[in-house]
Amino acid sequence: MTENQFQVLRSLYAAVGSVGDAFGSEATSSGLVMPTRKPSLFDACREFFPERWTVQTLGFEGFVANYAKPADDPAIHAFVTLARHLKADAAYLAPGRFDPLAHSRGAFMLGVYLDSMEEAGTRFLIAFDRVET
Repeated sequence: MTENQFQVLRSLYAAVGSVGDAFGSEATSSGLVMPTRKPSLFDACREFFPERWTVQTLGFEGFVANYAKPADDPAIHAFVTLARHLKADAAYLAPGRFDPLAHSRGAFMLGVYLDSMEEAGTRFLIAFDRVET
């Protein structure tokens, strides 16, 4: 790992910690950062989540439009800026069946994948808890 990669790694953990539970969730946990060597969002989700969990593509711009912009929080905007620089993708992650269009979606996670091998020496899957009732 280079000094620059180490600084990116530190910045990412700090950005996720600053976001905390600011995505408007009823949950109270901060994002979970999982380093991975997997080459795609789907592969990283399969690595860290139970096989029965649903992985539904949201896309990073969908994540921004639906969750980051409405929050209007400086910590979220700082995370989004960093994630965009690190080639981000996003998905809904949920146990069992999950309808992303349902009004009351229950408990799920927002997964953000960063293809940051060059910039940080690894890739990341970040999962934010969300509950909608």
